[in-house]
Amino acid sequence: MFNVVIVDDEHLVLNLMNMIVGRNAGFSIVGSFTDPHEALKRIPELRPDILFLDIEMPLMNGMELARLVRERFDRGMIVFTTAHMQYALEAFDVEAIDYVLKPVSDEVLERIRKRLLKRIAAQEAAPDRGESTIRCFGGFEVRGEDGKLVRFPTRKTEELLAYLLCHPDQNNGKWRLAELLWPEMDGERAIHNLHSTMHRLKKTLKNSGIKLEINKSTEGYVLETGQISYDLLAFEQAKSNIVEASIDWERGDWLFTQYRGPLYDEKPYLWKLPPEEKFRRMFERIAAELVRRDLLNEEPDRAERRLQECRSVEPLHIELHERLADLIAEFGYKRS
Repeated sequence: MFNVVIVDDEHLVLNLMNMIVGRNAGFSIVGSFTDPHEALKRIPELRPDILFLDIEMPLMNGMELARLVRERFDRGMIVFTTAHMQYALEAFDVEAIDYVLKPVSDEVLERIRKRLLKRIAAQEAAPDRGESTIRCFGGFEVRGEDGKLVRFPTRKTEELLAYLLCHPDQNNGKWRLAELLWPEMDGERAIHNLHSTMHRLKKTLKNSGIKLEINKSTEGYVLETGQISYDLLAFEQAKSNIVEASIDWERGDWLFTQYRGPLYDEKPYLWKLPPEEKFRRMFERIAAELVRRDLLNEEPDRAERRLQECRSVEPLHIELHERLADLIAEFGYKRS
């Protein structure tokens, strides 16, 4: 059961939220507030797992409250509740797990509960001691050799590693990196920040026992993966075979399991959009080829399971769902 704090300056809306959230057996309301300042004071003792925050509040808006929660407390996943859509992009900046329009329904709450359970299960599935792991699909998770999640000193340190992992074993120009990570700064100041952040990143990797090497080149930096493997790198290495649909089935099966959702899901990296789409298309091709193989081998149940898995990791990719469903239906027609 997840402990919940609700903050909304309108009494009627707060009461409605209390009623809707309270009747879901997966949530336990430990505090509800119309005053965000009071909520901020009480969070340490209430220890919420999730916070439902209204955005438009006069004393302190929900975005400001979320940022303070992120800065002061290492707990509490955030869901914004609002009557407007214009804050959706800003919500990613504070790593909100969801952004829902009022009035919140039972179906939306159940979706949030399942997402929380899935996230916790992924976090608890730590590898054996002695192995460091990196996951880029379905979120961004880095574990050190002790199996524990790596805590990055700053968000820019984490984002810098995320970008380098997307561009392994190649030169990454320092000016390009500075522009991507600090677009609002002038060039020299951004370069200074890049050098400082790179130093923090190298120190973090070394302290965590992650055997990735970042070497300086004439124009920038090169992430050398060496013996380290991770999901995104596996897709990159198989790219040409995936595009040509010549990948062997066993390898395709393994790659299918490595894709657990969009690239760096829920991370607010604007630069990730093109590679996110590229890897989504690669996954789509793998899924279609595997379903076609299942049908040719007269294993429609297995094909159906793949379709369900695709719906789980890419719930909004309706085009892929329809394509796979059409393949299965066509196979059923041919067999009848």
